[in-house]
Amino acid sequence: MAWYNFSAEPGTGSNAVFAGEVTWFGPGVVFALTSVTNGDEIRLLGSAGTELTYIGNDIFQVDADDPESLQVMRATDEDVITIITCDGDFVDTGDPVFGGEYPYRLVVRAGLAETLPGAVSAGG
Repeated sequence: MAWYNFSAEPGTGSNAVFAGEVTWFGPGVVFALTSVTNGDEIRLLGSAGTELTYIGNDIFQVDADDPESLQVMRATDEDVITIITCDGDFVDTGDPVFGGEYPYRLVVRAGLAETLPGAVSAGG
């Protein structure tokens, strides 16, 4: 999963945006994201061991070709994470590297519910 460094860092009061592959020659890093529902917990572990718990509160699909869909990456006045992945039925394009594409993006937005500072060491 990738964090977009043009967005806020998690826990700093705005929108931290992440993206990952739903499939990549099998289930991808965010494959389970397709089963997330509103109210589910999403936990992040920061480099200093800070554990951030977010609660899913908005899950929707956008057209991958719609430039308006980029609005989900804008800064917010609330501490949220936005996770984006591919969605819809895979379309085989014959591309020699990727094989095809997904026509939609699944967007999961979650609000910060709890921060536990330094709960776990960064190395495990």
